[in-house]
Amino acid sequence: MVIARDRSRMAKTAGTNSWGHIRMLPSQRFQASYVGPDLRRHNAPETFSTRLAAQGWLVSVKWSEGRVPRRYGNR
Repeated sequence: MVIARDRSRMAKTAGTNSWGHIRMLPSQRFQASYVGPDLRRHNAPETFSTRLAAQGWLVSVKWSEGRVPRRYGNR
C-alpha cells in the first residue's frame, strides 16, 4: 500500500524540532534558534556548517537550561 504524504505540511515543519528551530541561510550555513523562558527568540551566537552541528548546539542549550525530560535526571 502506498501512502500519499501531504508535502505542504512537510515543507512548513522542515526546520522545526521538538525544541528549537534550524534554518538554512542563503550562504548554505545553518542558523539555530529557540524560544526561551522569557518568550523571546534567541539565536545561536554563530552559524553552523552542518544541520547536525546546529542540532548539537540546541541540545546543549536545552540541557543547560534544565529543559530535559524527567527520566534523564531533572527531578
